[in-house]
Amino acid sequence: MIFDHIHLVFLVALKQEVPDNFEGAIPTVSLKALKSQDFRRLTESQNSMLCIVTGVGKINIQDAVLWVSTNLSPLMVINFGLAGSRHYHSGDLVMPTSVSYKSNRHPLLFSKFPFHSSAHVISGDNCETVDDVSSISESSLVDMESYWVVESCLRYDLPVYILKCVSDSNSNDAEFEFQQNLAKCSRMLESCFESLLNPKPCSISVIIPTFNRYSTLKRAIDSVLKQTKESECIVVDDASTDDTKSLVKNYDESLVRYVALSENKGVSYARNCGVQAATGNWIAFLDSDDEWLPKKLEHHLSFLDAHPYYHILQCEEQWVRHGKHFNKKKYHQKREGFIFDSCLERCMISPSAVFFRKSFFLDYGGFDESLEVCEDYDLWLKMSRDVPVGLHSDVDLIKYGGHSDQLSASSPVMDRFRVKSLAEQYYHETHMNVKKKIRSVLEKKLSILISGAKKRGQETSYYEKIFKSLD
Repeated sequence: MIFDHIHLVFLVALKQEVPDNFEGAIPTVSLKALKSQDFRRLTESQNSMLCIVTGVGKINIQDAVLWVSTNLSPLMVINFGLAGSRHYHSGDLVMPTSVSYKSNRHPLLFSKFPFHSSAHVISGDNCETVDDVSSISESSLVDMESYWVVESCLRYDLPVYILKCVSDSNSNDAEFEFQQNLAKCSRMLESCFESLLNPKPCSISVIIPTFNRYSTLKRAIDSVLKQTKESECIVVDDASTDDTKSLVKNYDESLVRYVALSENKGVSYARNCGVQAATGNWIAFLDSDDEWLPKKLEHHLSFLDAHPYYHILQCEEQWVRHGKHFNKKKYHQKREGFIFDSCLERCMISPSAVFFRKSFFLDYGGFDESLEVCEDYDLWLKMSRDVPVGLHSDVDLIKYGGHSDQLSASSPVMDRFRVKSLAEQYYHETHMNVKKKIRSVLEKKLSILISGAKKRGQETSYYEKIFKSLD
């Protein structure tokens, strides 16, 4: 039996570790009930989240993950619970970078908390899994299940995050401290998941960056004002020399905010300025030569209601080139979930299709203003490394192409900008498997660029320098 509506699975060893705010918000069932095929809690609602109380120990964890992989198709698995530590303080929330059991160790692919949270989550070191609660260890974190969760999830190719709340000092007094700190840890875990279980209403700001696009700007603005959901519309004029200002000033200031830049600094700077000026907690971009269909924002909000764990999502789109509809190539088809591997090759998220949490955007520092083009490729690559990307099937965007002032049209060798982004990602990556993936794509693109430059008699030293730096 497959429960296709469940996308997020929480695994916790003990019922007493489940935060109080899960009650009524997320179906919570025991592994024992699932094994006996008691699926009432799963079928009573179409909640996309599920919490499974596994029980303690290797066998229980393995059985729980096997059940998940057999009966569900989850986007990700979150193992949370309590842990001992001689390094951290009671109540600290920690995401380890690796898990170990005796001499075995697994580096964790994800060490960034995947949900919006007001709680402070520390990116920690290793979490050691032990067989007995009385075991004393010098490790930064000690628990009884995280290693088995990770090993089992790796076996079934399930993306997994580990979150621990420190309950004791992993000493001879651990059991006493555990009981003393249980209520405190429960409150900390509650605060960690509060915005997921009780999300604040979305207020939306739409950013339209523009430069000398008088002929298409009105169409873009009108498509925002025709939305079935209210939003703040901000036009950021990147020092246009045409009649852009007079066009925008024809709109009531209560409907369209006009931000005029004194100097042309490019689309990255314009978008970043727009986000800084925005009052909404969710942001949507619209390029000034594109157009939205009326329910785009409504569809985004409906998607978030059903899937509140996404920081970033996008809609489907249709392409128009020189006035004619244009079918996308298969490799341009949009994907959802963990799309980092696809994002390595090419830009898989359209700026005019995207919808994201403002604070999430700011966490990554916005667009890299040093990139002439591929600034979107660069940012989406960084984001998709850490979190999944949502996708709803509604076609809510019309992308118009083929005109001479498109940035992509003026920069035929896009990969020369992508390699700069890939090189930076490679230098900062710590997970060896991810590093290998980045290197493979980077070497392929560099080889093509070097070969092409040599054929045209152009300089290759920039690309060769990057190539040598990979050693």
